Amino acid sequence: MAEVINAGIGGHSSAMIMRRYQRDVLAKKPDLVILLAGTNDSLNSYVAVSPDVFKQNLLKLVDLTQAKGIKILLIEIPPAYEAYLIKRHKTGFFSKKSAKERIEEINNIIFNVAKDKKLPLVKIHDLLLPVTDKADCLIRNRANSKSEDGVHPTPEGYKLIAKAVYHAIKINKLSHKKIVCIGDSLTYGVHVKKQGTADLDAETYPGQLAGLLQKNMPL
Repeated sequence: MAEVINAGIGGHSSAMIMRRYQRDVLAKKPDLVILLAGTNDSLNSYVAVSPDVFKQNLLKLVDLTQAKGIKILLIEIPPAYEAYLIKRHKTGFFSKKSAKERIEEINNIIFNVAKDKKLPLVKIHDLLLPVTDKADCLIRNRANSKSEDGVHPTPEGYKLIAKAVYHAIKINKLSHKKIVCIGDSLTYGVHVKKQGTADLDAETYPGQLAGLLQKNMPL
Protein backbone atom coordinates (compact mmCIF):
# COMPACT_ATOMS: atom_id res chain seq x y z
CA MET A 1 0.00 0.00 0.00
CA ALA A 2 1.23 3.49 -0.82
CA GLU A 3 2.42 5.67 2.05
CA VAL A 4 1.40 9.31 1.60
CA ILE A 5 2.96 12.05 3.73
CA ASN A 6 1.39 15.49 4.09
CA ALA A 7 4.26 17.99 4.32
CA GLY A 8 2.22 21.14 3.80
CA ILE A 9 2.70 24.15 6.08
CA GLY A 10 0.39 27.16 5.95
CA GLY A 11 1.82 30.42 4.67
CA HIS A 12 4.92 28.88 3.15
CA SER A 13 6.47 30.31 0.03
CA SER A 14 8.82 28.47 -2.34
CA ALA A 15 11.81 29.85 -0.41
CA MET A 16 10.43 28.55 2.90
CA ILE A 17 9.77 25.16 1.34
CA MET A 18 13.34 25.06 0.10
CA ARG A 19 14.72 25.72 3.59
CA ARG A 20 12.96 22.62 4.94
CA TYR A 21 13.23 20.47 1.83
CA GLN A 22 16.06 18.26 3.06
CA ARG A 23 14.32 17.51 6.37
CA ASP A 24 10.72 17.22 5.19
CA VAL A 25 11.23 15.64 1.77
CA LEU A 26 14.64 14.28 0.80
CA ALA A 27 15.39 12.74 4.20
CA LYS A 28 12.21 10.67 3.92
CA LYS A 29 13.50 9.05 0.68
CA PRO A 30 10.21 9.02 -1.22
CA ASP A 31 9.63 7.50 -4.64
CA LEU A 32 7.58 10.51 -5.65
CA VAL A 33 7.34 14.16 -4.62
CA ILE A 34 4.19 16.14 -5.38
CA LEU A 35 4.82 19.89 -5.27
CA LEU A 36 2.06 22.48 -5.01
CA ALA A 37 3.68 25.89 -4.46
CA GLY A 38 3.31 29.45 -5.71
CA THR A 39 0.13 30.77 -4.11
CA ASN A 40 1.98 32.61 -1.36
CA ASP A 41 4.72 33.68 -3.77
CA SER A 42 2.09 35.44 -5.86
CA LEU A 43 -0.91 36.33 -3.67
CA ASN A 44 0.47 36.80 -0.15
CA SER A 45 1.58 40.43 -0.01
CA TYR A 46 3.76 39.72 3.03
CA VAL A 47 5.99 37.07 1.40
CA ALA A 48 5.40 37.57 -2.34
CA VAL A 49 8.40 37.53 -4.67
CA SER A 50 8.96 38.40 -8.31
CA PRO A 51 8.09 35.79 -10.94
CA ASP A 52 11.81 35.43 -11.72
CA VAL A 53 12.63 34.58 -8.10
CA PHE A 54 9.79 32.07 -7.96
CA LYS A 55 11.05 30.42 -11.14
CA GLN A 56 14.59 30.17 -9.73
CA ASN A 57 13.25 28.60 -6.52
CA LEU A 58 11.05 26.15 -8.42
CA LEU A 59 13.97 25.06 -10.60
CA LYS A 60 16.13 24.53 -7.51
CA LEU A 61 13.47 22.35 -5.90
CA VAL A 62 13.15 20.29 -9.07
CA ASP A 63 16.92 19.94 -9.37
CA LEU A 64 17.31 18.92 -5.71
CA THR A 65 14.70 16.21 -6.21
CA GLN A 66 16.02 14.86 -9.48
CA ALA A 67 19.60 14.81 -8.15
CA LYS A 68 18.41 12.15 -5.69
CA GLY A 69 16.77 10.11 -8.43
CA ILE A 70 13.29 10.96 -7.13
CA LYS A 71 10.38 11.60 -9.49
CA ILE A 72 8.53 14.89 -9.09
CA LEU A 73 5.01 15.86 -10.09
CA LEU A 74 4.07 19.55 -10.30
CA ILE A 75 0.62 21.01 -9.61
CA GLU A 76 -0.46 24.42 -10.85
CA ILE A 77 -2.03 26.78 -8.32
CA PRO A 78 -5.80 27.22 -8.05
CA PRO A 79 -7.90 30.33 -8.78
CA ALA A 80 -8.81 32.81 -6.03
CA TYR A 81 -11.52 35.33 -5.16
CA GLU A 82 -9.85 38.74 -5.23
CA ALA A 83 -12.64 40.60 -3.43
CA TYR A 84 -11.73 38.76 -0.22
CA LEU A 85 -7.96 38.97 -0.71
CA ILE A 86 -7.96 42.75 -0.98
CA LYS A 87 -9.36 43.04 2.54
CA ARG A 88 -6.48 41.24 4.26
CA HIS A 89 -3.42 42.23 2.26
CA LYS A 90 -1.33 45.36 1.91
CA THR A 91 -3.12 48.36 0.45
CA GLY A 92 -2.58 48.63 -3.28
CA PHE A 93 -0.98 45.20 -3.68
CA PHE A 94 -3.63 43.99 -6.11
CA SER A 95 -3.99 47.34 -7.86
CA LYS A 96 -0.55 46.87 -9.41
CA LYS A 97 -1.45 43.45 -10.73
CA SER A 98 -4.71 41.58 -10.21
CA ALA A 99 -4.97 38.22 -8.46
CA LYS A 100 -6.00 36.64 -11.77
CA GLU A 101 -2.92 38.05 -13.51
CA ARG A 102 -0.63 36.95 -10.69
CA ILE A 103 -2.03 33.40 -10.75
CA GLU A 104 -1.72 33.19 -14.54
CA GLU A 105 1.89 34.37 -14.31
CA ILE A 106 2.81 31.70 -11.76
CA ASN A 107 0.99 28.94 -13.62
CA ASN A 108 2.77 29.85 -16.84
CA ILE A 109 6.08 29.44 -15.01
CA ILE A 110 5.04 26.08 -13.58
CA PHE A 111 3.87 24.96 -17.03
CA ASN A 112 7.14 25.98 -18.71
CA VAL A 113 9.32 24.39 -16.02
CA ALA A 114 7.35 21.16 -16.36
CA LYS A 115 7.71 21.30 -20.13
CA ASP A 116 11.44 22.09 -20.09
CA LYS A 117 12.21 19.46 -17.45
CA LYS A 118 9.82 16.92 -19.01
CA LEU A 119 7.81 16.61 -15.80
CA PRO A 120 4.17 15.60 -15.41
CA LEU A 121 1.92 18.53 -14.57
CA VAL A 122 -1.49 18.46 -12.90
CA LYS A 123 -3.67 21.32 -14.11
CA ILE A 124 -6.17 22.12 -11.38
CA HIS A 125 -6.92 25.79 -12.03
CA ASP A 126 -9.81 25.30 -14.42
CA LEU A 127 -11.18 22.37 -12.41
CA LEU A 128 -12.04 24.79 -9.59
CA LEU A 129 -13.70 27.46 -11.72
CA PRO A 130 -15.84 29.48 -11.53
CA VAL A 131 -14.81 31.27 -8.34
CA THR A 132 -17.85 33.12 -7.01
CA ASP A 133 -19.54 34.04 -3.75
CA LYS A 134 -22.16 31.31 -4.23
CA ALA A 135 -22.59 28.14 -2.17
CA ASP A 136 -21.62 25.77 -4.99
CA CYS A 137 -18.20 27.40 -5.43
CA LEU A 138 -15.29 24.99 -4.85
CA ILE A 139 -13.25 27.71 -3.12
CA ARG A 140 -14.29 28.61 0.43
CA ASN A 141 -16.53 31.67 0.76
CA ARG A 142 -19.22 33.12 3.02
CA ALA A 143 -21.98 31.07 1.40
CA ASN A 144 -20.32 27.63 1.67
CA SER A 145 -18.19 28.03 4.80
CA LYS A 146 -19.16 31.32 6.47
CA SER A 147 -15.66 32.57 5.74
CA GLU A 148 -14.24 35.28 3.49
CA ASP A 149 -11.46 32.93 2.47
CA GLY A 150 -11.27 33.01 -1.31
CA VAL A 151 -8.14 30.83 -1.58
CA HIS A 152 -8.57 27.39 -0.01
CA PRO A 153 -10.69 24.69 -1.63
CA THR A 154 -13.73 23.12 -0.03
CA PRO A 155 -13.61 19.37 0.72
CA GLU A 156 -15.20 18.80 -2.70
CA GLY A 157 -12.52 20.97 -4.27
CA TYR A 158 -9.78 18.93 -2.60
CA LYS A 159 -11.46 15.78 -3.89
CA LEU A 160 -11.13 17.03 -7.47
CA ILE A 161 -7.45 17.84 -6.89
CA ALA A 162 -6.84 14.37 -5.46
CA LYS A 163 -8.54 12.72 -8.44
CA ALA A 164 -6.49 14.78 -10.88
CA VAL A 165 -3.25 13.87 -9.09
CA TYR A 166 -4.26 10.19 -8.96
CA HIS A 167 -4.95 10.25 -12.68
CA ALA A 168 -1.52 11.79 -13.38
CA ILE A 169 0.23 9.15 -11.26
CA LYS A 170 -1.51 6.34 -13.13
CA ILE A 171 -1.20 7.80 -16.63
CA ASN A 172 2.51 8.54 -16.16
CA LYS A 173 3.10 5.19 -14.42
CA LEU A 174 4.90 6.87 -11.52
CA SER A 175 6.26 4.71 -8.72
CA HIS A 176 4.35 5.64 -5.59
CA LYS A 177 5.19 3.34 -2.70
CA LYS A 178 6.12 6.43 -0.72
CA ILE A 179 4.84 9.89 -1.65
CA VAL A 180 5.64 13.24 -0.03
CA CYS A 181 3.12 15.99 -0.79
CA ILE A 182 4.96 19.25 -0.16
CA GLY A 183 3.55 22.77 -0.22
CA ASP A 184 1.67 25.42 1.74
CA SER A 185 -1.80 25.49 3.31
CA LEU A 186 -3.34 24.08 0.13
CA THR A 187 -1.43 20.86 0.75
CA TYR A 188 -1.87 21.07 4.52
CA GLY A 189 -5.62 21.29 3.94
CA VAL A 190 -6.47 24.11 6.28
CA HIS A 191 -10.08 24.23 7.56
CA VAL A 192 -11.03 20.70 6.48
CA LYS A 193 -11.32 17.42 8.38
CA LYS A 194 -7.95 16.13 9.66
CA GLN A 195 -6.02 19.06 8.26
CA GLY A 196 -2.28 18.50 8.07
CA THR A 197 -2.62 14.73 7.60
CA ALA A 198 -2.87 12.17 4.83
CA ASP A 199 -5.10 9.87 6.86
CA LEU A 200 -7.53 7.85 4.79
CA ASP A 201 -10.48 9.70 6.29
CA ALA A 202 -8.90 13.16 5.88
CA GLU A 203 -10.51 15.70 3.55
CA THR A 204 -7.11 17.08 2.53
CA TYR A 205 -5.98 16.31 -1.00
CA PRO A 206 -3.13 14.06 0.28
CA GLY A 207 -5.64 12.14 2.40
CA GLN A 208 -8.10 11.71 -0.43
CA LEU A 209 -5.23 10.72 -2.73
CA ALA A 210 -4.16 8.04 -0.22
CA GLY A 211 -7.70 6.68 -0.30
CA LEU A 212 -7.75 6.48 -4.08
CA LEU A 213 -4.38 4.75 -4.18
CA GLN A 214 -5.49 2.20 -1.57
CA LYS A 215 -8.60 1.40 -3.58
CA ASN A 216 -6.61 1.49 -6.84
CA MET A 217 -9.56 3.14 -8.49
CA PRO A 218 -9.80 2.61 -12.28
CA LEU A 219 -9.30 5.64 -14.48
